[in-house]
Amino acid sequence: MTTSVEVSALTVRYGGVKAVEDFTLSHSSGGVIGLIGPNGAGKTTLLNALSGVTPPTSGTIRVNGRDLTGAGPVRTARLGVTRTFQNLQIFGSLTVLHNVMLPRTARSVHLSLGHVLGLAASRRRVEAERRTAGELLDRVGLGPYAHLPAESLAYGLQRRVEIARALAGDPALLLLDEPLAGLARAESADLTALFTDIAAEGVTVLMVEHDVAGVFAVSDRVLVLDHGRLLADGTSEQIAADPVVRAARCAGDRHVLRGVQGFDPEGVPVRHREFRHHRLRDRVDSRAAVPAQRSGWRDGGPQRAVGSEAAGRSCPRHDGSYSGKRDTVIRTGTSLALTGAILVGALGLTGCAASEEGDGTGGRSKGGDIAIGASLELSGPTQSIGTAYKKALELQVDSINEQGGVLNGRKLRLIVKDNQTKPAQNITNVNDLINNDHVVAVITGGCSACTVPVTSIVEKRKVPLISLASATAITDPVAERQYTFKISPNPAQDAEVLLADLKRKGVKSVGLLNVDNPYGQEGRAAVLTQAKKAGIEVTGRQQFGQEDKDMSVQAKRLVDDHPEAVVVWAVMPAAGIIAKNLRDAEFDGGVYLDAGAGAELFVKGAQGAAEGVHMVFPRVLAIGDVTSGGESVQNQKQWVARYTDRYQDYSGFASFAADAALMLRDAIAESGSTDGAQLRDTIETIGFDGVSGPIRNSAKEHSGLQPESLGVLVVRDGDWHLAN
Repeated sequence: MTTSVEVSALTVRYGGVKAVEDFTLSHSSGGVIGLIGPNGAGKTTLLNALSGVTPPTSGTIRVNGRDLTGAGPVRTARLGVTRTFQNLQIFGSLTVLHNVMLPRTARSVHLSLGHVLGLAASRRRVEAERRTAGELLDRVGLGPYAHLPAESLAYGLQRRVEIARALAGDPALLLLDEPLAGLARAESADLTALFTDIAAEGVTVLMVEHDVAGVFAVSDRVLVLDHGRLLADGTSEQIAADPVVRAARCAGDRHVLRGVQGFDPEGVPVRHREFRHHRLRDRVDSRAAVPAQRSGWRDGGPQRAVGSEAAGRSCPRHDGSYSGKRDTVIRTGTSLALTGAILVGALGLTGCAASEEGDGTGGRSKGGDIAIGASLELSGPTQSIGTAYKKALELQVDSINEQGGVLNGRKLRLIVKDNQTKPAQNITNVNDLINNDHVVAVITGGCSACTVPVTSIVEKRKVPLISLASATAITDPVAERQYTFKISPNPAQDAEVLLADLKRKGVKSVGLLNVDNPYGQEGRAAVLTQAKKAGIEVTGRQQFGQEDKDMSVQAKRLVDDHPEAVVVWAVMPAAGIIAKNLRDAEFDGGVYLDAGAGAELFVKGAQGAAEGVHMVFPRVLAIGDVTSGGESVQNQKQWVARYTDRYQDYSGFASFAADAALMLRDAIAESGSTDGAQLRDTIETIGFDGVSGPIRNSAKEHSGLQPESLGVLVVRDGDWHLAN
């Protein structure tokens, strides 16, 4: 695809003020165009005109030969011009997926009405749009977050939501208004790489940005706008060396490059890392009601890195000396304090003040019991799993205390709260555990969608979190999840073991049925990847909602495609229902489950349909079949016996919770402290043979359960056994 953009003599007036004057652009090669200039240069006004938000006073706009002059925002978007905004414009209460679906489904009133009325054609169309939106989310790195409320994501991820939504409009011209504002260096680098990929497909990307180093790194062409007029047009190298631009920099009231992020006082680009923190500070400045002298771009803030050799310099004279015009650095302590208080309140972090002993960073005390918090699914669709976690934690904490506790006899005190299998309730629980119960660490349950939103809370409060859920997004990327760890296997590990077993058995085709949530979507992607590697055809793919109680329609569709086996990615009770649905559909092939399927809960729920079903799970669930006498095996057998003696039954999920308690016990003992940062550092390097199997965390991997822990199990005579 090749995009042509023709803008001729475009002018936008507000009374007697020309916000944009006689702007002309001819571009036909796709690529990335960077648009830079000082505050008030007219950059956003230009984007508003190009996107139909602001009608031009005169001039024309043509994209791919179509005249879009004064077309209005709706028609302009439909004809291939989409955009993002300086201030995020997302629907916070909607899921990430629905935010991205909106531009496509909203195009047709008939489609929306047909979906409400349940028309088959409309349902198929909506499902197709859902798949397309899912692919876009994968493309921008948001696949694992598809079913989370957009408001629960970190700022950098919300930026990606807005970009994905703009891409959903199939743009020929994509307008980005300060897409890198407020982002860390790694986030900026990832996004600029994405912009390059988009442009390589023929889309023209026009990016307004104060991060000039970022603009120069990604742009094929750079435009400099000043006082509404096009001052310069060229490559990054040409703009950096342009004498007109450099002269304008020190021309009194035309500070084109003075204060620009990425330029030193001589107009030479500086390293990204030297001004990164200024971008964050200036984002706060632009939103706080604090008077500040405006000087150049970005409210006068990022003239140079604080403490750098360039600090305090003035404009260079031709002889290399400096004039008396000094760049002003705006101090932002007041605005930072104000904005910090607003953020704390918005995140619900204003609970009771931490104790004096705990110094407000996780409730660490110098004596007495050590509080550990747990937010588990004790009600809602996965309450049976959450109840098993609670039992295991209580048993393991009791055992630790009976053996003398930690730190010279101090006892662990477990505080458990019900998250109701709801992300919002989990956020409330975690805040309450940290602020009011002063816990030194938090354990969350098996709900991945509940855990991801609270990772930012523990990062801010420096309180370690150990999750029992499986989604990779819980601990990845590690750079943003420094205080978050998890026990259960990654979906990729499950899928690799499962598909390898199918390949060994000579299976050539499978059907795939997964729950439509982050856990299920990640499993779906992992199965498709591993199936391709194994040379196994996926004959059909079906999904179901997390609250659905009958999947017979999906099961029948899979069976009609005649696969040799069906892979099911679901927790209980859904996994048991699906097993019955497949049996009722007269499927006689193999049924394979991932580790989330419920272990003994699956056998109880599926009843007779469970016989012969396979599952990837830690081998401890079938520890009775293991005949070796190693110490780790003996410890596993003792754990199963203790749990069974206490509760008269054993849950496969119990091992994950037991290992979370052991991990915290060892971290406290090895660090000799309950300080959050010290516990984090110790957990990150911890290695032990847990109940689930060997666990080895590292600075690069916060999900340390090793692949050799997993095996393929099968139900025989109503119980799980090793299949091989």
